[in-house]
Parts: sequence; C-alpha cells; structure tokens
Amino acid sequence: MDHYTRILGTVPLFRHCTDRELSVLQKIGRFSSIRKGQTFDMKKISSFNVILDGVFEIEALGRTDIVYLAPGSFFGNVPFTENRLRGTIRAMVDSSLLLFPVEDLYRFFFISFKCLRGFIRIAERMGFELSGIAGRFTGSVTSVTSVFSMERGSGKTLLASALGIALGEKGRTIILDMSYGGESVFTLFEKKITSPISQKMEDDGSARAMVEDRVERVSDTLDLLNISHGSKVKVQGDILQPLLFVLSQDYRFVVMDVSNDDDDFRDSCFGVSDSIVCLVSQEKRKKEFYPIADAGLRDGQRVYYCLNEFHTKGAGSFSGGFIIDGIGASSKEGDGKAAILSRTGGIGRIRAELEKKRTAAVFESSYLDAAFIGGVLVTLRGRGVSFDLNYSSSLGHIVLALDSVSGGAEEFKKGFLSFFQEDRFNSFLDIGFPDGYLFRQAGISKFAEEFFGKIRIEELQCLLPVMLCDSSDGSRHLLSTGHLADTVAAAFLQYPLFDCREIAGRRLWSGFPEISVRAGDLFRTDTGEIYNISVQNSERLGFSGNRVLPMYGAYIRDFLQPKTSGRISELADRNLRISVSEHEMKGEKFLRIAEESANKLLKDIKKL
Repeated sequence: MDHYTRILGTVPLFRHCTDRELSVLQKIGRFSSIRKGQTFDMKKISSFNVILDGVFEIEALGRTDIVYLAPGSFFGNVPFTENRLRGTIRAMVDSSLLLFPVEDLYRFFFISFKCLRGFIRIAERMGFELSGIAGRFTGSVTSVTSVFSMERGSGKTLLASALGIALGEKGRTIILDMSYGGESVFTLFEKKITSPISQKMEDDGSARAMVEDRVERVSDTLDLLNISHGSKVKVQGDILQPLLFVLSQDYRFVVMDVSNDDDDFRDSCFGVSDSIVCLVSQEKRKKEFYPIADAGLRDGQRVYYCLNEFHTKGAGSFSGGFIIDGIGASSKEGDGKAAILSRTGGIGRIRAELEKKRTAAVFESSYLDAAFIGGVLVTLRGRGVSFDLNYSSSLGHIVLALDSVSGGAEEFKKGFLSFFQEDRFNSFLDIGFPDGYLFRQAGISKFAEEFFGKIRIEELQCLLPVMLCDSSDGSRHLLSTGHLADTVAAAFLQYPLFDCREIAGRRLWSGFPEISVRAGDLFRTDTGEIYNISVQNSERLGFSGNRVLPMYGAYIRDFLQPKTSGRISELADRNLRISVSEHEMKGEKFLRIAEESANKLLKDIKKL
C-alpha cells in the first residue's frame, strides 16, 4: 500500500474499506496540485476532495471560527448526504488533493455493497444529513445469508426455503436461487422458474428494473428471485454487488441458495454474505469446508454448521453447530409453503442468530498492555455481560482467546497467568538467526497448539475475529474462521523479527504496531452496537526482570510498547477506557488493577 492509499485509509468515511477497495478508490480519484493562497467557494465545489499534502483553512459563513484541515481531512460534496457548507477554503501552503467526481463515487458504491453499507453508517454516525436514497439503507441493516453444502442431496435448498419462510416472519425477505441446476426453490414453492439474471447491470436504474421484472411473490413478506438456475452461461460474481445495492433498499433479509458447482461464483456469494449456513450430513464433514472458508472469508462473516439429522438417524449431539430435524423427509401437504415447513424442524435457533442485532466489543490493539484486558473480562464475567463478537489483534486477541476457551473466571485466570510471565515469553524466543529471521515461530506455535488444540474460531459461542497482516504485501486480513491455534500464534509475531505463520496459503503476523483494529472495521458487517474498550497507561510497560532476552526486552520497551493513549473512537456506540499506571509486567497485579478500574467504570454495566 503506497503513501496516498494509506492517507485515504485515515479518512473517517473510508476507515472501513479494505486495502483492495482503497486501491480502487485511489485510481478513481484525480490528483490535483494547489498553489499557496488558492481559494475555493465551498458552495461551488461539486467534487469530494481528500487532502494528501499541505494545509487548508476554512472560513465558514456565519461563523467566527477558522477550521484548519491537514492530510486525511476532506471537504466538498459528500455522496448520499444533503450537507453543503458555505464559505471559503484556502490553501495555506502548496498542497495536493485527490478529487473524486461524485458520479464516480456513486458508481464505485454501486459495485461495492459492503463498502457502501459502511460509508452510509459512518456518515450517519458523523452527523451528516442523509439523502433520500441513503435513508433507505439505514435502520435495520440488511442481513445476507448463504445456505451451502458440499454434498448433493443434502437438503440445502429445503433448508434455504425454510429459513426464508422463518425470517419472513421477522421482516421482508427474498430467497435467491444461485444454483445452475438441481432442485430449485421455485419448485419447492410451486412457482414457475423465471429466467436467470446473468448479465451485468450498469446502474441503479437498470438493476432495479431487472429485479422488479423478475421477482416472484410468495407472500407479503417473502419473494423469490432466480439468479443462475437454468443459465447456459457461467454467471459472473460481479453481478452480486449491484444486485444487493437494490435489494438492500427493500429487504431486511436476503437468503442465497448456493451450490458447489462453480467455485468462483460460490466464493463471490460468500464474499457478499454476512453469514454462511453450511449443511453437513456428518460432523466429520465440516472439515471439508474449512479450507474454503479460511482461504476466502475476509469480512468477518459468521459461519454456522448445521447437521441434517435425517442422514444420521438421531445424532444426539453436534459440537460447534446446530442440529436440523429431518430435512429430506417426505410430505403429504398440498401447498408449497406448508410442505416445506412440515419437512423441516429445529431452525428456530438459526433464525434467532440471523435475525438478532449483534453486539460487538472492539479491544484496542496493544502489546503488553493488552494484559489489562484480562481484568476487564473478569469484571464482565462477574456482571453477566457478554458480547456476540470480541474483536482485537496482537496480544489482545490472545487474551480474548484464553477467555473464550475457559470454563469460568478461575480457569481463565490460571491460563492468563501461565501466559503473561517472563519465563513463558522467553521460551517463545527461539533464535533462528541467520536463517532468515531472528526468531523462529516454533515456541509460540507449540504453546498455541497445546493450549487451543483443534478449536475453530467460527465454532465459538462468541466470535473472535482477528486482524492480521500479510508479510508479502502488508495487506490487512480480518479473519473470522480458522484454527484458534493458528491465529493466536500469528497474533504474537512481529515481522521481520519472527518467522510468520502460514494460514490458508498466506504468511501472516500480528501487524502491530503498523495496523490496529478500529470500530469502523465492523461497519461493513451487519453488527449492531459496537463498544470500544481501550487501556490508558501513563507508564511505558516493559519486562520487570532479567528473564527475557535483553535485546527483545529493549525492543518491546523502546519501540513496540509505547505509552498507550486509550484511544476514543468517535464511531463506537460507547467507549470504555481503563486507566492504569504500570511499568512492569506482573500478571496477578495486572488482573487486580484492571478489575478495580473496570469495576469503577462499569458500575452501570447492566444499563449498557
């Protein structure tokens, strides 16, 4: 990622964008050099402008204050909003801008559904008055679910249909047929299969007209749309983004019946999804989906595994997922909807997961100071408070992982204290120099594999997405599936000091301190309330004794572990900042101090 692309990533309205989206945005923008003293009438500016270099001042009409804008600031016409400032903007020094014609930004959002979702949510949070079309995207965020199975005859289409009926009771729902052949949702509902949508849609108008012309009504709250069934040509995944642009204005839930016949189209479906329901006939067959999920999911998607009890003849238990009763049993009912309902059971828990507004906690990225998160987690446990999603990176992810696999506060404390000790950290410093890296990753990998075994992130009750960094190009990856041992090991590593952890063909490391988690990262997901939890330490935290390799101790103290600021997120619904003053790593003291601070701060936690 180059310098100007990084600046784009600091713009509040673009903080949720992926590295690929930021690169596309930069190519859309037009570079412009501005001379010192050059002025612009704000009322006449028609573009959205991001400052790359220099300083500008704004003199707003009717106001006495002068506002100064530095690189990363923006001004001009903000898409999907009605706000227009009046006054004059002037370059204080020779400067440069990236100018975006508003029409080009609209076209970008038309083919970038999740980026659009995040942009509008952030604009609303920042206090912009939304335009009429943007208002149709606010309120209840459209939830997109892929129903998938790698097995033929699994009952996938029946499950997608039943979920569509169930979700239709909670909000307007549409089921999309994304398969080329086999049984169709149209057949199950006893509806005529319409022609597939296989061509690219160029704009909002053409997309809306195409959708309205081909939607098949089942009930007042449930519709069907054929995307690929019966298509004689390969359907390109780029039709999905503009399609969701239109559907998200009218539907609360989108359910996609996805087949395994076309890997590229399948992955495109998963990419635009918020949730993936994977149906299996046996518990051991979950493993067949792991490589697909780990290689392709990079947007915090939630995966739910479902076991079809019809094939197991009474499974009894199913770890990390749900059991669905009798999909595939015959029915004697007459109409399609009643027949579908009579042939499925046990989907209530899945529907509850898909329909609820998830709460998320974002734990500030930090290194040794992440240990204070342990005291916060103990306090939350004691108050019976939990979130649907706990998001962090670096050592914050490791603390959350230790909490997620513990059976209670005492077990968590035991695991926490076994990790946050100097002897343990020193055992991770497996010197590999001069073989390419100063330290091998063998030490932390051994700890992670012994402690977390084969536990999968997506099978935890509280999802633990983690931000990691690719050593090859510096790109960020938000992982929400995979083995916890892999992500914990990668979250400890600093590149190029350590060798990286290979996950799904990529060599990943913590990214700290170059990258950090932000509440804005989750605005592209269907997450509801977001809480930002940070630590403000007035001291520079380091190791207390001589048990850690001195070079590494100095590196941690002087570079990797600066005084933490306890950043406040303007995008979070609530900020919780734990204030401490510690300079030596002492595990038990960490827990006690953080618990005391958290208890004072969270005395009204039940009201959150």
